[in-house]
Amino acid sequence: MTGISGLGSGADYTTGTQSSSSVAGGSGSNTISLGTSTIDFALSGSTTTEVNTDANHLFSVLDTDVLGSEYRGGSNNLAAVGGAIDTYTSSLSSSNVYDSSYTTPSSQFLSDLTALKTAAASGNLQEAQTELAQAKLAAPDDVASGAAAAISHGDAAGEAALTVEGTANISDYLATQGYSSAGAEAEASAVTINGLSEYAADTSTSTPQTRTQQINDLAESTANAPLTSSSNPLLNIISDLLAARSGTAIDQSLINLDALYGKSTQGTGS
Repeated sequence: MTGISGLGSGADYTTGTQSSSSVAGGSGSNTISLGTSTIDFALSGSTTTEVNTDANHLFSVLDTDVLGSEYRGGSNNLAAVGGAIDTYTSSLSSSNVYDSSYTTPSSQFLSDLTALKTAAASGNLQEAQTELAQAKLAAPDDVASGAAAAISHGDAAGEAALTVEGTANISDYLATQGYSSAGAEAEASAVTINGLSEYAADTSTSTPQTRTQQINDLAESTANAPLTSSSNPLLNIISDLLAARSGTAIDQSLINLDALYGKSTQGTGS
């Protein structure tokens, strides 16, 4: 199992058919789909907030503005540094970066950004470059790099939290694409659970069709749960699936999880 990196891959293990179930949600109605095109779409985009709170994106702007002619042939524009940093910091509160310690900006990082902003405002290029280098050392991970770090450290709880954050990011993106709030959360949860169930094996008690029903059932039941809560069923579902290291273990986990967290399983149609 590879956690975040496995989301969406092998998505058509349900024999290539697109299975869906109705999800009531807010102002509209959506369906959960495990079809490849829907999963690819869900994984393909990001929100403005997600981009603005990506430290690497901030650095790509600051490298040009601060390093200027030393970086990509640009020119110094210290006057733009403060605005770029303000865009980053003002976006944090509405983002999902606090879902995981790996992506949460540290006080040191925020302090370094403040010092950089001050140096740039005073026109001190050398000091600004020094502060930028310091900020890069203290920068938080994004979801992908955080997941790689968590996996390398054997940090299962950290990997699960990052998977929840990744799911919340998918949900936020789908909401910008016309999904209702509940529909976005259900589809995002289904994409995540499906990715973590990639290596499920056919057993006497679980087939591709029953797995699809279980995934949809779990996704619907968690659609209204707060994605940041430590008691959130989605976090527990993700943790169990990350711990399931074989196809049969995944199957059994889905059966147990559906019994514990799912609603009354409904037919998925096709």
